[in-house]
Amino acid sequence: PRDDYLIRNDREVITFERDQALASSKTLQSFQMPAGNYEFSFGIPLPCEMMDTVTGIRNSYHSYNVQILLSRRFKSDFIVSKPVRIYNSPILEINHPQPFPRTVVQCQTDDGMQYCVSIPDTNIPFGCSFPVECWFAPLRKDLRLSSVTISVSEKHRLKIAATAAETAMHNILNVTSTRNHNIFTETYDLSEPTASSDTNSAPLEWNLNKTIQLPCEFNTCSQTVSTKSIKIAHTLIVTAEFQSPGGKILSKIEENIPFSIYMTSALIGEDGVVHRQDFRSLQNHGNPPPSYGHHNSDRMLMDFPPDYSGVPSVLNSIQIRCGQALNSSTFFDAPDCDPPLYDTCCTI
Repeated sequence: PRDDYLIRNDREVITFERDQALASSKTLQSFQMPAGNYEFSFGIPLPCEMMDTVTGIRNSYHSYNVQILLSRRFKSDFIVSKPVRIYNSPILEINHPQPFPRTVVQCQTDDGMQYCVSIPDTNIPFGCSFPVECWFAPLRKDLRLSSVTISVSEKHRLKIAATAAETAMHNILNVTSTRNHNIFTETYDLSEPTASSDTNSAPLEWNLNKTIQLPCEFNTCSQTVSTKSIKIAHTLIVTAEFQSPGGKILSKIEENIPFSIYMTSALIGEDGVVHRQDFRSLQNHGNPPPSYGHHNSDRMLMDFPPDYSGVPSVLNSIQIRCGQALNSSTFFDAPDCDPPLYDTCCTI
C-alpha cells in the first residue's frame, strides 16, 4: 500500500524466485549461441492462501509482477516484467448457488414519510449490473417526489507500519489514510406534474426500478477488501427529495445499504477483460441441487444388482474392502470411476 503524501515509494516483496542455467562454458569464455527462438518453461507454484490483487482509482495497493532476468557475462542483463492478477475463488462459487432473499430496507420517518429500498443481494460480482427498486409513500398530501439520486460510494482505509525513517521524521508508528470515491452516480428528475394532482385525493405512491452498472475497468473500481492493512467498503446510497406543489423542497431522506463487490472468473476473461453481465442472468445460470424426490441414483450403484435385502451389493463389498489399500484394483473396477486426484496448490 502507498499513500501519495507520506509513502511515496512502493514496497516490494519477492514471493517466489527460481534460477536456471541456460548455457555455460567450462573455460568461462564468452561464446555466441546459434540464432533462433528459444523457449524455456518455468513453473511458478502459488501458495494456497495468497492475497488478491487490489487495484483501483489512482492506486495499486497490492499487485503482482512476473519478472524475468537474463544474466549475461560481460554484457548487460535483459529484464522483462509483466503484471499478473491473482484472485482467490470466492466461497459463493465453491458452494452450490442458493436463491438468496432480496435485501430490503424499509422505514418511516418522523415527518410521515414511508419508503422501501431493495437490492437482489448484498454480494455483487465485479463489473456486474443489478436492479434497485425504490418505493415512496408520503403521508402528507402536500409532498411530491421531485428527484431521486442513486450512487455507489467506495471508501478506502489504509493502515501500514511506518518505516524507521518515517518514524523519526514524523514521530508516528502507523501510516493511516482514508479516501472516498463515488464510482456511480445518477439522478432521476420526477418533478413533472402527475395526473392526480388534487390535494384532496389519497396520498400518492412512487415506484422506481433502475439498473445500476458497476464499472468494468480495474482502474475505476476496487473489490471489497477487509484485511489488517487494507479496508475497502462499498455502500449504495439512495437520496430522495420531496417538494411542495409550489416547488419548495420540504423533505429529504437518505438510505445507505452496505454491500460487497467480489471478483469472479464468470465475468473476468483470461485476457483480463471484464465482460458486462446482469446479476439476474448469473442467478438463472446456476445449477442448484435437485429438489427432493428428483435425485438420480449413482451410476456406480446402478451397475450392481441388489441382494436379498434390496440394498445394492456394492455397499456390502465396500464394507469388506474398506480395510484394503486405496490402490487396490478391485476398488476401482467400476466403469467411469477413476482414482481421485488431489492438488494442494495451483501453478501458473
